[in-house]
Amino acid sequence: MICGATVIAVARCLKGVGVLYDPVGGKLTKEGMKLLNPAAHILVIGFASGEVPIIPTNIALVKVNELLDSCL
Repeated sequence: MICGATVIAVARCLKGVGVLYDPVGGKLTKEGMKLLNPAAHILVIGFASGEVPIIPTNIALVKVNELLDSCL
């Protein structure tokens, strides 16, 4: 298993990521958004942290091409 710090370090070396797959929500969503490339995609799957993620509109307008949410 790869720890979160390793994923962040690799993403920074790659100059960011194109897709954020988020099954956790909460504060981790906002932290993950710092790693996004321009025109990235965010896929919100669930809220394992117990908190609904708050996605700042200004970041979404600049970096996000598509924001998806799953409804079950």
